[in-house]
Amino acid sequence: MHNNQVYIEGLIVNGRTRKYWHRRWFKIVCIVLITFLILAIISFSLVLGLVILAPNKAGTTTISIATETLITTTVVPSMITTSIKELITTSATVEFQSTMLISTIMSTTLESTTMPVSLTSAKLVSTTETAVMPSKESQTTGIQTSTVKITTTLKQSGKFQYFLLGWSYTARMNQGRQEHTTSVLSDGRVLVIGGSNRAAILRSVELYDPSTETWMVTANMNSARQNHAVSILNDGKVLVTGGQDSNPLNSVELYDPTTGTWTIVANMAYARSLHTSTLLANGKVLVTGGWDGNDVLNSTELYDPLTNTWTIRSTMNDARHSHTISTLSNGKMLVVGGKGINALNTAEVYDPSSEIWTNTNRMNYARYFHTASLLTDGKILVVAGWNGFQLFDGAELYDPTTGIWSNTGSLNIRRQYSATSLLTNGKVLVTGGYTGYMLDSAELYDPSTEIWTYVDHMNEARFFHAACVLNDGRVLITGGYGNIQSLNTAELFKL
Repeated sequence: MHNNQVYIEGLIVNGRTRKYWHRRWFKIVCIVLITFLILAIISFSLVLGLVILAPNKAGTTTISIATETLITTTVVPSMITTSIKELITTSATVEFQSTMLISTIMSTTLESTTMPVSLTSAKLVSTTETAVMPSKESQTTGIQTSTVKITTTLKQSGKFQYFLLGWSYTARMNQGRQEHTTSVLSDGRVLVIGGSNRAAILRSVELYDPSTETWMVTANMNSARQNHAVSILNDGKVLVTGGQDSNPLNSVELYDPTTGTWTIVANMAYARSLHTSTLLANGKVLVTGGWDGNDVLNSTELYDPLTNTWTIRSTMNDARHSHTISTLSNGKMLVVGGKGINALNTAEVYDPSSEIWTNTNRMNYARYFHTASLLTDGKILVVAGWNGFQLFDGAELYDPTTGIWSNTGSLNIRRQYSATSLLTNGKVLVTGGYTGYMLDSAELYDPSTEIWTYVDHMNEARFFHAACVLNDGRVLITGGYGNIQSLNTAELFKL
């Protein structure tokens, strides 16, 4: 009986033990399952949170195009797909629609990463460019270098196409300036003269060396001036005429690049700013029009470097300032537009041999603050401008053989205070300007198709800047007004 009782109690104890372990294993399994479930929920939440936090509306990024493209973003996932629907100019940034797809969970977060992206094609029209590279660590903790794949798609938009062409910063000038001039010297260096900033009108002068992409300060002018005119003489010296300080100037200075010095030469008969000066085939310099502080001028003067004298010549048929002058292939001079009492659509031709001004056909639109370029076929391309009431996106062609003006393709953006450069391939580059806001856009005109095409934006919006074509074909853009200040930045454009 006693043994039976012990046996029964042993069965009960053993049963309780088995039940206890059964319950314990059940709890362990449940805890493990719950733990996995919690981890799964946390992981899913992190992924979902990253995707939700990724911008799915218009965002901004800065794209600086040089030898490589620099794209700066605030999140570095393992894969970023950016679809650019339409580029919109806003200061020095580009707005786009973007969607970021996070395909893996990263153990730590990159606060800021800058990734160089090498593009294999220069023409981006409805194409996709892909670059694979290691991401660079910046303000990270414990993250290893990973591979990031970036796919960027640019699509055709509207009536124009986007192309990716080479804008890159070069060294900054020593002085921020606007309404200055640039001249390419015989040795290939670029002379930047005068202008103004928000504080003062400038006497300072700088030299840019394209081979080293560096700036060097050279001797100051004797007089501060802006809205002056410049001509390079046959001996390589640089003649600077007029302009204005507190008032329009009649003073003239000569810069010698070999000595880096300025010499005061004979004064003009009339003070003038917003005028033109042109080197004639005989080595003399023709100065036309301008503003003397009270009146708009129709007077012209001729400077002889051999005798250091000015001679008043025959007057233009219309008084004008802010006009353009172009040397035609036959050696004659074409003066176009400008402002008298009102904006002018008149044009006149100067014959240096007879020293006579002759009216030619009028432009289709009156304008000033426009640009004019001599094309390789001998025609004159007049672009954009302002008539006192509205800005123009229109362009016109003048044919010297017929004296007839014809409308050609319109710019994509209306603008004034822009700069125009004739490229070595015969196309015309228009940069920056003002259209109610500052522009960083650039457009390229193809004379063979008479079509304007957007090229990549400059790094900075600017107007009242200067542009010149270097001996190697690159275009140098300097200064101008932008970002509520006179800029000291400079950019290079290369096809």
